[in-house]
Amino acid sequence: YNLRIANSIKQEYGIDIYYGMMPGLESVEAVAVTDDTVILDMLKELLQVIGKYPKDIVREIEDKGYEISIYLVDYFTSNVQALANRNSIGQMNIYISNTDNVQRALHHEYYHILDYYIRLEADEQQVYSNWYEYNPEGFEYTEDIDNITSKYVYDGNGGAYFVQPYAKYSEKEDRAETFAEMITASRYEVFFNENGPIKGKINIISKALYDTFRSVRLESNLAWE
Repeated sequence: YNLRIANSIKQEYGIDIYYGMMPGLESVEAVAVTDDTVILDMLKELLQVIGKYPKDIVREIEDKGYEISIYLVDYFTSNVQALANRNSIGQMNIYISNTDNVQRALHHEYYHILDYYIRLEADEQQVYSNWYEYNPEGFEYTEDIDNITSKYVYDGNGGAYFVQPYAKYSEKEDRAETFAEMITASRYEVFFNENGPIKGKINIISKALYDTFRSVRLESNLAWE
């Protein structure tokens, strides 16, 4: 049954799904998921996530020679819930663990894949040229995860610059965290209706997706708008 679901995702959306014992997991510090019931639950979560995107958005990427795969794993031995990467031969991969927050983690990593493609197909400096205008004056991203604070992060009041502390890790993580909030709409009224820094970032991401993907331009009901 799990295999049928994975095959249906491949046929419907063009995404290869892998799970169980497989080579290469040690390179991303992941442990295989082998419980069929857990795999089924993860596949159901995955279907809900993929269903929020235009049906052909992945095929647009693959038509340019890239290959997209999602790997389901039990857990990572490092302190992550999910990750995305790409290599020199055009493979773009998402690894997602059996976490309590599978859907949000998947949306975060999904945007990394979309972002990879945007930056490959367009001038990154032009697409995201205004991004730093929506950060605090003098702010610099830090890749020291242990020293990221909650300063400038949304706390229930207006005027915030970041949706989550991890968004302060790097510009790419800021975009992925912002997009994850956009599509899950967990704080819809604040982020979408307040005319502040986060809304500015939302507008940049929305425009980048619209300008890059034909399937986005053809979609009349986008989940993140």
